[in-house]
Amino acid sequence: MTDNTTIYGNAPEGEYNAMLVSAEPARFNGSKAPNRFVVGFALMNEQGTDTCEDPNGDTLYAVAVCNITKGGFNPKSKSVKIRKALLTADEYDPFKHARWVPEWDHFLKLRPDGTSQVFKIRTQWRSEGRKAVSVVTHIQRPRDGQWACIEGEFEGPNAPSSRRREIKPAPEAPKEPAQAIPASSEGSPATKALPPVWTERPPFKWLSRTGKRLTLTDDQINRLPAAEVNLYFVWDRSGDKSRPWFDQNSGELLTLDEAALSTFGLDATAQYKVDHLKAFCARELEADEDYQIVKSLGIADCLGDLDDMDE
Repeated sequence: MTDNTTIYGNAPEGEYNAMLVSAEPARFNGSKAPNRFVVGFALMNEQGTDTCEDPNGDTLYAVAVCNITKGGFNPKSKSVKIRKALLTADEYDPFKHARWVPEWDHFLKLRPDGTSQVFKIRTQWRSEGRKAVSVVTHIQRPRDGQWACIEGEFEGPNAPSSRRREIKPAPEAPKEPAQAIPASSEGSPATKALPPVWTERPPFKWLSRTGKRLTLTDDQINRLPAAEVNLYFVWDRSGDKSRPWFDQNSGELLTLDEAALSTFGLDATAQYKVDHLKAFCARELEADEDYQIVKSLGIADCLGDLDDMDE
């Protein structure tokens, strides 16, 4: 059992392959008795053959923090929702599992070939005290491919009424076709309708004056806003010219409208913003006369070594 646990979830927001690696009770906020149950997932590559790592070589994790339920089986608890979502088609019985789910050991054990089962999860950054943590919000059920929300429901005197009626969403208005225009076509009438992604350099402490990403410690990463953490982690994975924000013929970086951006996940949106930020920094350096002089002397790369992170 973990004593006064510090939750460790460092994965960017997004959708990933993952394997279950831990499930244990924990004591939080100085509690003398276990008052939470922490479930840990390690992110896996697209093939499900190896774990994913951050730029420092540390494995990426996401966690689900559950309340310790009393009184036996509670189908609304996060712990039950997770285990029910992890059941395979061969294991799942709708009648049996409406009253019971296997214990955690069933899901943690290795398969006969020595590997772990790989699941699809969705993660978001949440605040845990003064720390941002990557938490699991959804699991794709292996039995039918449907996404299951694992967020628990609060029950108590202040809980919303249980007599909820289903509200059907209003039909969506037809969307206009997504526009994509070259990011460099400044001054054209179409460009005025789509403002640039970046109009000034953001005050990111990890962004060097030459437009490179500085390496942060875990403590520094934990102090970053959640949206900024996503940009930091995808920095080295940007620049893929096969992405839809690059012209597939010329390789030119495109500016997309809101309709097109709404089809992206969090990870893709972060990569889109990073690609535009790199392009912005490159244009900024091209217009910097002092930098061009240093560049002509062949010592421009040394400028990145002069950057420093504030503690």
